[in-house]
Amino acid sequence: MAAVLLALEHLNTGNGTLVEEVGGLDERCNIKFTSEFKDTALSESESLNHVVELTGRSQETELPAAYVGAFRSACSMVTSLVTGLRGIPQISPVSTSSHLNDVGQYPLFGRTVPSDDGTAVPAIKYLREQLGVRHLAILYVNDSYGNAYTAGMQLAAALHAPDMTIHAFDLPITLTPDVVENAVSVLKSSGYLYFFGIFDPRQYEPIMTEAYHQGIAGDGEHNWMFSDALSTSVTQRGIDANSPLRFAIQGSIQIAAVGGVPGRDPRYDLFLQSLRDLRNSVDMATLQSYHPTYPDEPEYYVQTIAEDPESYFSRVTTGSVPFMYDAVIALGLAACNVDYNETDYFDGYQHFEKFKETEFEGASGTIRFDRATGTRLADAARFTITNFVHMGNVGNTATFENVETDVFQDGEWINVEPRVFNDGTSNTPPDLPPVEPNNLYIGAVLRSIGIVITCSIWAISMGLALWMACHREAPVVRASQPIFLGIIALGCFLMGTSIIFLSLDDEVVSTETCSAFCILVPWFFSFGWILSFSALYAKTYRVNKIFHNPKCRRMKVTVKDVMAPIFLLQTIANTILIVWYSTARPEWVRETTKEDLFGREIETSASCDYGGSTGFIISLCTLLLAVLFYTLQQAYAARDVSTEFAETEYIFLALAELLLVSFVGFPVLIIANDDTRARFYVSAAVIAGTCMSILVLIFFPKVAAFRSQHERTKRTREYSSQAGSDRVRISGFSIMTRFGNGSLDEDDGDSIGNVSRYSRISRFSRVGSGEDDKAGVKVVQHPQENEKLKKTVAELQSKNKKLMAQVSRLAELHKKTAARLDMSESELSESMFLSTTGNLGNSSAFLRLPAADSRGTAPTHDGENDASDLS
Repeated sequence: MAAVLLALEHLNTGNGTLVEEVGGLDERCNIKFTSEFKDTALSESESLNHVVELTGRSQETELPAAYVGAFRSACSMVTSLVTGLRGIPQISPVSTSSHLNDVGQYPLFGRTVPSDDGTAVPAIKYLREQLGVRHLAILYVNDSYGNAYTAGMQLAAALHAPDMTIHAFDLPITLTPDVVENAVSVLKSSGYLYFFGIFDPRQYEPIMTEAYHQGIAGDGEHNWMFSDALSTSVTQRGIDANSPLRFAIQGSIQIAAVGGVPGRDPRYDLFLQSLRDLRNSVDMATLQSYHPTYPDEPEYYVQTIAEDPESYFSRVTTGSVPFMYDAVIALGLAACNVDYNETDYFDGYQHFEKFKETEFEGASGTIRFDRATGTRLADAARFTITNFVHMGNVGNTATFENVETDVFQDGEWINVEPRVFNDGTSNTPPDLPPVEPNNLYIGAVLRSIGIVITCSIWAISMGLALWMACHREAPVVRASQPIFLGIIALGCFLMGTSIIFLSLDDEVVSTETCSAFCILVPWFFSFGWILSFSALYAKTYRVNKIFHNPKCRRMKVTVKDVMAPIFLLQTIANTILIVWYSTARPEWVRETTKEDLFGREIETSASCDYGGSTGFIISLCTLLLAVLFYTLQQAYAARDVSTEFAETEYIFLALAELLLVSFVGFPVLIIANDDTRARFYVSAAVIAGTCMSILVLIFFPKVAAFRSQHERTKRTREYSSQAGSDRVRISGFSIMTRFGNGSLDEDDGDSIGNVSRYSRISRFSRVGSGEDDKAGVKVVQHPQENEKLKKTVAELQSKNKKLMAQVSRLAELHKKTAARLDMSESELSESMFLSTTGNLGNSSAFLRLPAADSRGTAPTHDGENDASDLS
């Protein structure tokens, strides 16, 4: 009321003290401005009754030319529908609902305060830029004001803070304890720490009390911000020092459009001084005459100005007072700027069009309107953040101070005072509960297991290599080609070393070191793989080169000839790895594997990023598989060759075990790729399985054979040294291993299979034991010589059958001769012994005639042709 009367006085007198455009207006504008006041009581029905009564007057001189008000947006919507139909402009200094921008429904409505859409812009900017809030929950009353304000906040966030997430929860206009409890419970379920309240002082107390009880207010972690619907006067009430409301209100803030900040804007300070100047007897009497009274409602007591002038004039210098002054000035300037004949009246539409074109520097700053809606533009207004700070207690009453901490001007927020949060400090709290991400590491236990596995592979590889070096001259070692055994042991040693690099992550070493390990793992593994399998390949290839010689020509295959594939394969692998490391170096990357409801990482895992390395990985894997398949091919070709030279059986067993490990391990590795621990364990198990299958199945049979041969030698020596009744017969023979026109030659002391040109093989048997000692070294046979031997054996067996037939005929002949000599059956049995065997080497027939009698003469026989028969 004071602001309206001050503005009318300036218009009627042409006083340009505050607004330059008003200066001299009384001389150039033939219009006199008067006023009439009605109390809407914040009620839509009261507001509607007043506007209907005012617009229904019969005397044109008593009809209003324009309306200023109302306070609530709901009241302005009701009244502006009527004023728009009657053609009367209505300008509100406080109603901010964005619904009032609907020109179709409210064609003559304007305002000197920005709409909620405009207010939402600085609110969002403050939350995002000043407080760093990215997650906001809004609790609003489901009315026109609350809905419009919430929509404005969401729109402003989409435009000015696209990374901000907003969840809105509505309240009915009529609140009950159950409704409030449910609403606060839903608000709590969001998990947010920042809340924006859009409700008036009547709803403030029950909502904030329930919020305190449910732990989302007054706990030092949650912070509240309110729209301009909440009056700053809530802190001026007597609040119990121990009540939930006292703790809930501490550190909360309110954003509102204001006329200015004292001490920062000279024009605003001049306006405040003009209001204070009204504190004189004449002006106070005038103000009192316009002050509403309610004689029919004694309980609705209104304090008069004269009763407490100090309180009255402190109120008129705050809140919406500057906007009220500017609304009256804008209507007056627009009316004086309408072009019309002095004998005619101008209508409300002409008046409103001029109002939208009006611009000036007023009490609340720059006045500039949206030409389409008549709403003041937000960038021309000022906004402040009011911080409710608890200053202490007076008895059982808590005292608060409303501190303006930030000012929004010219599109930017300016901090003028430190801001206090709910925890009583000026430290900006996070907008979400703190979370400690779970960084997945391999861990000490699995790392220890990996080191133990690696050390085991190292120990077995070096132990077997040392054993091989110590027994290099042993027949079983020489027959297995020591140089290739050493290469196989070295390959397994290198493959096992790659487990060490896999077991170290950024928990124990730096990220740069982990990145270096990313290339060392394939480097060591591929080296070991190629050495192991190319050695097996070269070993079997050497045997196949000799024994699959169709012409049985003399052939000399040196170590140099079969080492060439190893060097070739290793060179190709080195080239791939060097180019890979130079052009697409892998990096150790830690990535988010799980997020919470707010998109924050709660779990991370690290691994080597081989992005851009697909071609190199495929090339290297192709090479490794090629080595494996060529080894299989050579082993299959040597399947008929004695295992003294090519361990075909054990190579196949090793490869079968490797395939089994790969069949189980690699699918599990792909499935468990996101699990750091599982990925490491499966990788280590696959590598360990590969190494152990090769070492165990290639070396251990040789160790066992060596021990068995050593035991046989020891036992033979014991037999040879025995004397007495247990006689030992040693029978032996020598074999010259010659195959057709070719022979096995030694090459620098290392012949194929490491069998000397003349191998002496002895067999020992205990006389009378009836058991043959099966120990000994197999005779290596060339396939073609073996076929010849089979034919020879078949021929000898055929001759043996013929000889046996002849022996049978001789026996029959002998019987006939004995019958002719009149010898008895018993005498024949005693006088003749026939021994036959099925073995060609021992087949024989012996005829023993009756012994001479005592006279020394042999019996005479008269059979005929005896001599010829016996011959």
